[in-house]
Amino acid sequence: MNKRQRAVREYLLGGCTYLQLEKKYGISKATINRCVLKYQAQQQAKLKGVGLASDPMKPKPNQPPTVEQLQKLLEQEQLRNKLLNAMLDIAEDELQVPIRKKFGRIGGPNQAVNKVRHNEKRHSLSTLCALPLRRSDWL
Repeated sequence: MNKRQRAVREYLLGGCTYLQLEKKYGISKATINRCVLKYQAQQQAKLKGVGLASDPMKPKPNQPPTVEQLQKLLEQEQLRNKLLNAMLDIAEDELQVPIRKKFGRIGGPNQAVNKVRHNEKRHSLSTLCALPLRRSDWL
């Protein structure tokens, strides 16, 4: 592995800045930046070759997706959903803060709108929802 490759590797692993790498390897910041961008473009091209880097929802020109492609996309999205849910679970556990939206919250604006609508039938839902309410009004 040459100096440029080592510098790119160190930069991508998050260990050093361009300035630190310039001093360490004697390569200009601009050269390191070009090498990093070139490496990232190469990696992106490799991923496109396997169909992972392009937008999965963007259809190929003049080609409807095959059943196999749709099944693969579904599997990828299901896996993505599992990963995102796991990230939320970890964040909620570590931060001790509920992140997910809780529906039917007591005292929230939805409950207030429904109560007024139920008690005073002369107001439409759209009229009640259009009223400017601030969070401090119902907390």
